[in-house]
Amino acid sequence: MAVVSINDVLREEILESLEGSEAILAKTILDLTSYVKPGADRVSIPNVAGLALSDITSGSRATAGGMTQTASVLLLNNVKQVPEYISYANGIQAALDQKEAFLAHAPNIFVQGVESAICNKLLTASSMDFDSYAVGSGSFNIADISKAKRFMDEARVPKSDRYMAVNAEGMEILSTFQEFQDGQKSLSTEALKEGVVSRVKGFNVVQSEDIPGTGATLKVLFYHRSAVAFALQTSVEFVESMIPEYGEEFVALRGIFGVIDCDNAAGAGKRKIVMSC
Repeated sequence: MAVVSINDVLREEILESLEGSEAILAKTILDLTSYVKPGADRVSIPNVAGLALSDITSGSRATAGGMTQTASVLLLNNVKQVPEYISYANGIQAALDQKEAFLAHAPNIFVQGVESAICNKLLTASSMDFDSYAVGSGSFNIADISKAKRFMDEARVPKSDRYMAVNAEGMEILSTFQEFQDGQKSLSTEALKEGVVSRVKGFNVVQSEDIPGTGATLKVLFYHRSAVAFALQTSVEFVESMIPEYGEEFVALRGIFGVIDCDNAAGAGKRKIVMSC
């Protein structure tokens, strides 16, 4: 029987939470773990660019058309740690129970931190930031969503896997739209598991409290899942140490992840736009 380390277990729990639970921005996450080598501090994400056409004459061989493979460098320099101090003042058993509870819940806390980092990247100022038609009113309407759709259509963003993220206040406004109510009726079980609550104008609607603003400062985020690339180091470290003078034990789940905003390169703004209400 193979020996499975706690790192393997924790990593699988994290990836399962990212991919299959009601993760807030589930489809934003691309699991690029296979590209990451143990101990590496960066990883190159391959992509194809520079497609060009050239004329050829009959009987001659075609020359290279200009399509090249490039790579975006993803730095794995963001360390996320979920720490806890466990006191033994109330007895050994109570401390052990607390430690067990920490290990059970730490992976989910880790995931929430990753989601927050991704959301912050998506909210980076874009060349396609635009104001709502309802400026100052603290609300938005279907015409605003149509405008976001037009921006993405004109930028030739793929029509599949488009997302609209709102916070609780934005969700309350959206839920009054007939289009939102109609979109709820056609959702699949898989979409519901991914945290999608409706589909409006081709956008999968998800909720995130990392979206800032209320009232006149409310933000609504529209993006394609390819706007952010994500990678998690293959090892997740479980750390523990005793602090005798305080009668405490320090435990932590520690991992390294990297996030890159693909729209900070040339042609920025094609895959994500932010609406200011």
